[in-house]
Amino acid sequence: ERARQAVKLYRQGYADKIIFSWGYTYAYNDAENMKIFAVSMGVAPSDIILEQKANNTYQNVIFSKKILDERGWRSALLVSSPYNMRRACLVFNKWAKDKEIFYVPVDKSQFYDRFQGVKFEQIKAIMHEYLGILYYWFKRYV
Repeated sequence: ERARQAVKLYRQGYADKIIFSWGYTYAYNDAENMKIFAVSMGVAPSDIILEQKANNTYQNVIFSKKILDERGWRSALLVSSPYNMRRACLVFNKWAKDKEIFYVPVDKSQFYDRFQGVKFEQIKAIMHEYLGILYYWFKRYV
């Protein structure tokens, strides 16, 4: 979903580069998988930057900010799920104050479909995010 949204924004001219940030989930690297998907959707491989060390939202922000700094970029579009966006925003607001971040949640998320009613997966995702925010507050990430 996030890769699809990033490709959509890229095609519409809102960004000329895409950073996919995420490390390994079990045996798969999500950043590599998102790159494969984006290239299959017509994004030039040279327009994709992989950040493959992050294993949580805090690390996504820290490692992505480093890429932005190294390239001299002052702004970015942040694509994430509707649930994760609040936590990502809180981390960016603390650790990347010098960047202008435009938050673009995935517009059609499998976990966020108002027309099908509330699902157990949605409740779990919301609880995960709010517990994550509390944990990040305790760790001083936000």
